[in-house]
Amino acid sequence: MRDKTLGKCAISGDRLSVVKNPANNGYFFQRVINLTLVVSEEGCYSAARAQISPLHKPCYSGANQYKEIKMMAQTRSLLAISLASLLMLSLGGCQSAPEPENKASTAPVQDAVMWQLFTLNTKAAFFIQVPETKMRSKLAEFVNLQGQAYVKGEFEDGPVRGTVLLQQDKFQTLNPKWRGLTLMIAPFVVSNQGSGNFWYLGLFGLNKEARTVTHLDSVLVGDRVDIRALSPSESSMLPLRVNAEVLVQAPGQSMTESPRLLDIRRFEVNWDGKIVSLD
Repeated sequence: MRDKTLGKCAISGDRLSVVKNPANNGYFFQRVINLTLVVSEEGCYSAARAQISPLHKPCYSGANQYKEIKMMAQTRSLLAISLASLLMLSLGGCQSAPEPENKASTAPVQDAVMWQLFTLNTKAAFFIQVPETKMRSKLAEFVNLQGQAYVKGEFEDGPVRGTVLLQQDKFQTLNPKWRGLTLMIAPFVVSNQGSGNFWYLGLFGLNKEARTVTHLDSVLVGDRVDIRALSPSESSMLPLRVNAEVLVQAPGQSMTESPRLLDIRRFEVNWDGKIVSLD
């Protein structure tokens, strides 16, 4: 075979063969000291080679002794052949094994946001429907602001321009399904040319087969608030309750100051694929 040899598997054995010496009618034995299998890079053996020791001096003579030697030789030969056969079978014979398929995707990432958030390599981008408008904002950039991770998008409609920031680390998957979609919630903030920063709680649907994410609904949480935590119910049925810990402005507190009053807000995801406030 032309295959490159990678290594050898050897069996040291006591396989005996009997040789008659015509000079004095004595009998000699010779011992196979190595049975070598040469392994190719395809993972199979290419040859079986035997190295035979030199003839030894006569150790027996006569017919009875010959029979004894012959029986011993046959027994040990069978042992060596059996070991060699097992080794050949373990190597899979001489059939070339197919190269394993490389299952790792080598395709370039089509949308970095969809890939990082949901491990979906798809052309379908992640859009936020800007509340109270007909505009959509494509989330296209990861940013870090004041130690918080966000996904950023922008929108523009004539003179109206603004920014959307989705709070990445507060994404939560809900247990119930809705029309075959995996439901998720996450807060996001919308800012435009005005001075307000309006926070919303968004409801999203993930379709793994179509590799898409749809913005289903939003509910206003407040202006210049700080959503600290989301606690959805563990129920697998709709409607489903979601509690939110929110820092709001205390009475008499300036709007330029950071909110410091803790408030618990209650929301519900209903059968219509909507998220509503219960307060």
